[in-house]
Amino acid sequence: MSPAPCKHTSQKETVTPEKLFSDRLPFLGIQKIVEPRGWKKNVVRPYPKCCRRLVMASRREGAILIFSSGAREKIMTLPEPLRQQYFARLVQNRTALLIFAQSPTLPVLLKRQLQRHHLAAAVSPLHENLLASRIKAIIREKIHHCITVHGVALSLGGRGILITGPSGIGKTTATIEAVGDGFAWIADDVAVIRKNQRGRLIISGHRAIQNYVHTRQTGIVAADRIFARSQINNKAELAFVVEVSRSKVDDIFFRFVKKEMMGTRLPLIRVHISRTGYFNKNLLMEAIQQFKEVG
Repeated sequence: MSPAPCKHTSQKETVTPEKLFSDRLPFLGIQKIVEPRGWKKNVVRPYPKCCRRLVMASRREGAILIFSSGAREKIMTLPEPLRQQYFARLVQNRTALLIFAQSPTLPVLLKRQLQRHHLAAAVSPLHENLLASRIKAIIREKIHHCITVHGVALSLGGRGILITGPSGIGKTTATIEAVGDGFAWIADDVAVIRKNQRGRLIISGHRAIQNYVHTRQTGIVAADRIFARSQINNKAELAFVVEVSRSKVDDIFFRFVKKEMMGTRLPLIRVHISRTGYFNKNLLMEAIQQFKEVG
């Protein structure tokens, strides 16, 4: 099952392109954006669109156009008048940004013409599909105040706990073992974290799969077939994160750090287990104890 996007918090959310990308350029493989005058103006609901053919360039306001290497070459080979018309149309449609994927540099010819038309542009070594996926994640976080995380969520005493780690390491099994012993199940596989109006992080399941649990023994089943209704919570305020990984040694050890998530610093307990081991309820309880001692 593939999760649907986060629900929009507003139909007319605006943001400046500078604010959207200022701290995310390395994540996109971009060193610098060639910024035109007026680039700091608000854009209504920016969105990424992959362009592999020039006719696919969107007419909707706020587009972040990601050109494939093939589309970039087509732009370069356009006769001068047609290229000028194409850029003028992008300006008319209030395009937010042009990104040329799998490109080491921005050709001087394009750079000059884009500056002349006041169009912001950048290059990235990443594939256009990966760029589109990462830009969507940035928009979810910056505009819709929502991120999705691969992990399991549960709550204890009304406080949410997020468990992350590689698939098959035991996150779901540990959660199932813990539910009924004071814990409540929230989400399996994909957790959604939103920032509420008070700035608190709220963790819940993704609406597309929030009512299901996946285990090796049962496959994908409805959560209420495994847990009692009283053992299922829809959401909780996120208190801390447990990050599970396998180490190259056979020892188990814990490490306390801080993790920034959507502008909020959260306690994070790193649990390093043996290379052949699995996360379980006992290790979860030890991680919680570590959190209580430090917190």
